[in-house]
Amino acid sequence: MSDTLRLDECCTLVTDGTHHSPPNAATGAFKYITAKNVKAGALDLRELTYVSAAVHRDIYARCPVERDDVLYIKDGVTTGVAAVNPFDEQFSMLSSVALLKPKRDLLEPRYLMHWLNSPETFASLTGQMTGTAIRRIVLKTLRAERISVPALDEQRRIVAKLDALRARSRRAKDALDAVPALLDRLRQSILAAAFRGDLTADWREQNPDVEPASELLKRIRIERRKRWEEAELAKLTAKGKRPKDDAWKAKYVEPEPVDESDLPELPEGWCWASGDDAFEFVTSGSRGWAEHYAEIGPAFVRVGNLDRLTLALDQRELQRVAPPAGAEGERTRLRPGDLLVSITADIGMIGLVPDDLGDAYVSQHLALARPYEHCSAAFVGWFLASPTGQAGLLARNRGMTKAGLGLDDIRACAVPFAP
Repeated sequence: MSDTLRLDECCTLVTDGTHHSPPNAATGAFKYITAKNVKAGALDLRELTYVSAAVHRDIYARCPVERDDVLYIKDGVTTGVAAVNPFDEQFSMLSSVALLKPKRDLLEPRYLMHWLNSPETFASLTGQMTGTAIRRIVLKTLRAERISVPALDEQRRIVAKLDALRARSRRAKDALDAVPALLDRLRQSILAAAFRGDLTADWREQNPDVEPASELLKRIRIERRKRWEEAELAKLTAKGKRPKDDAWKAKYVEPEPVDESDLPELPEGWCWASGDDAFEFVTSGSRGWAEHYAEIGPAFVRVGNLDRLTLALDQRELQRVAPPAGAEGERTRLRPGDLLVSITADIGMIGLVPDDLGDAYVSQHLALARPYEHCSAAFVGWFLASPTGQAGLLARNRGMTKAGLGLDDIRACAVPFAP
């Protein structure tokens, strides 16, 4: 069984620091502890101010802090946080920090600290705060708070158990904090293996007679030229300049060959191509659409809807727009299978437009790259997200004070074609 006592019954002193901030500076005779230095379970002395010896004498006469005393924040944004003082040296304190000196024959300092940091005590004490502009726990309230006081040996067992659980929790948190980086390294390793052909080596061995990707590239280039000729002929006809011969076809520009000197070797049957070969359409997103933001309407995909771990779009916080009529709206309208590439700030993030996005448009900070139907959009997207693809994009970063890629960079980037 344990008794409950008021804090002023089991402490020799419950007080606080000075009520008026004395002149303090980056140097001085004594440390000046404020609420920012008190963390749950420990003192953080990385950001300290100091007071002179004369100022310290006045504060210390009221608030004589000693080793193993408990410090407790009683006002400010971190109200309700307690720590045990581990230092032998004297220091001064601001009034936002309370000092509790537990009677050592009744109360273990760390038991008191854990009790003050508990959710129940926090709720009880903060529920009794006073003031309007500045909310605080007054000393009268703190002194009257009742604490369960078991035998000292039991307090020590409780403290040992809590300390062990806290240490275990910290280790678990550290392990969890490391997971995103480990997952990213694993993802990069898998993508690198994929585009070395490691993941499909067995398949290639079992299927030696598959048509090589160079044949696919030839078909895409034939289709590319055909579409250009159709579009060009339509323009000339619309202007009343229908050609009498095929001389106009000489204006067609073939995609630039890819410089493979710095690119990794591809598996047999694969080949390198350019973004011009892979994408039938490359454009930047809509500019100045903030005035078109709306509560409901088509989605407006921005950089924040992309990430570096998946090609999936985060649809939880999609901006909505009422797109303007005309060509500008149609130009940046998304289709399922479109690839999105962030081209400003955090460049090189890749997104793949899913089938279920619905009517949607894209912001000016993203490039829209629409693969030919013979190309797998996901294959190209995952390559651009791979270490080789990212290196290629980042090497084209032309920003001086602001990172950025141009649309020509997207058209010129190297991509592998596989059967």
